[in-house]
Amino acid sequence: MIVIADTTPLNYLVLIEHVEVLAALYTRVVVPETVALELKRKFAPVRVRPDPPFDLTLEFLDPGERAALSLAELLSADEVLIDDWAGRTEAKRRHIRVTGTLTKLRATNFRLSAGVERLVRQLLAQRIGQP
Repeated sequence: MIVIADTTPLNYLVLIEHVEVLAALYTRVVVPETVALELKRKFAPVRVRPDPPFDLTLEFLDPGERAALSLAELLSADEVLIDDWAGRTEAKRRHIRVTGTLTKLRATNFRLSAGVERLVRQLLAQRIGQP
């Protein structure tokens, strides 16, 4: 079952720490862009805003990477999907498990030669100290 969410219910589910009930009730929750923007307004409680508070120690990363790492920490995520070297390095420094699209692309019809894949893996392992 698909549900379209309005701002107020999302706001209160987050505030009472029961937003996970949506996943138990629906197979898909769709949030219109207007609702997402309403949740970002300055009068919305910080806890409700979709974007986590800005972490000045992540200033050297681009906005998407900052948001991904901040949210991963805020939600105690199991891992973060990030390809950029600087973002991956920072995730590792913060003890956040990292995955990238190279691994995920192999499960699609994307074609990559074994040599190129081996080279990418070697470079990543050298730069961030992960196999």
